[in-house]
Amino acid sequence: GGDPERYLAVKRVHPHLTSRADVRQMFLNEARILAHLDHPNVCGILDYGVEDDSPYIVMQYLHGAPLSGLLRRLLDLGRPLPVDLMTYVVASTAEGLHYAHEAAGEDGQPLNLVHRDISPQNIFVTFSGEVKLLDFGVAKAAGFDGLTRTGHVKGKYAYMSPEQAEGHEVDRRSDVFSLGIVLWEAFTGRHLFKRKRELETLQAIIAGVVPLPSVLNPEVPSELDRILQRTLQPRRERRYQSAGAFAEVLWSYLTTTVRPMGSDEVAEILRDVYADQPPPAVQAQRMATEPEAPALVTSPERLPLEDLEPSVIEEATAAALRAHAEEEEDEEGDPLEAPTGSAPIPVPSGTDDLEGPPTEALLAARRPAGDSGELIAWNVERAEV
Repeated sequence: GGDPERYLAVKRVHPHLTSRADVRQMFLNEARILAHLDHPNVCGILDYGVEDDSPYIVMQYLHGAPLSGLLRRLLDLGRPLPVDLMTYVVASTAEGLHYAHEAAGEDGQPLNLVHRDISPQNIFVTFSGEVKLLDFGVAKAAGFDGLTRTGHVKGKYAYMSPEQAEGHEVDRRSDVFSLGIVLWEAFTGRHLFKRKRELETLQAIIAGVVPLPSVLNPEVPSELDRILQRTLQPRRERRYQSAGAFAEVLWSYLTTTVRPMGSDEVAEILRDVYADQPPPAVQAQRMATEPEAPALVTSPERLPLEDLEPSVIEEATAAALRAHAEEEEDEEGDPLEAPTGSAPIPVPSGTDDLEGPPTEALLAARRPAGDSGELIAWNVERAEV
């Protein structure tokens, strides 16, 4: 019992991994990166060190649920996914992410930080209405030891950008794409890119087929369709060029909605959703590097994207293509708005944090899978390379 705000959270490396130098280095990198970050939408660090040969990080205790848990709870209750709430959560996350991207080191030089692991598991919503970005364990920043070998991928497969999936160098725009996947899935309750096998997931990301979320959830307005179309562009030069720009358009949408959305409204929704089964105020901390459950639940009502009827996918994709064409006419050839496509997916539990195959193996993902059907083949034939 007691006031959760009086508690601290201690993050430790799982005991069986403390002897691994790469895991210890990753943990230390996260602590050093977090020491440079102080923002309302980033879960900051209070202290870090080593005790009994085990590194630890002391952080603010957050009483609430990860976005993955909130989505699962809403789906289990059979409730609709509140579009404005999800938009607010992602806009707030984008604010924290932009701050991290802009952060500088002690010498005043930019850290050029890239999170590389944006996912619903790493976005936390509290009962006081706060939204926090978590887990910089695989982040890349200037001046910090890199743990990812060239030609390998790092992060959760289902939330990677195309360039990340192919093992290329990534920048802040990769995180913007990943956050776009999170918002698309929060609107639809379905995985965008995740498939049964890791390589199929990577193929889906690279193929770049992204249905309009409004076809799967009629509550999503056309303005948010357009925002996500740009966020999920396969070519990074056509996306929003910063998380700040992404946040700005989401806030602009929220200011035009009938119902105001702020921390008070978020807190009210969370208390209502968890009224009969609130998360415990204090519980054992999840060890760093432990595998997590999938973000979304598969149920008869909420199927993975690949399990939908082909006609539904075709309708959603056709709507996306029509919207692209209309937008191209409106923008008179603006290269940022030129029609491309883009899509998201999920990964088996326990494999999210594994290193991916080398670049040579990933190149095969550019070829459509044999059973992926005409839709992906059509997209690949017309894709700009």
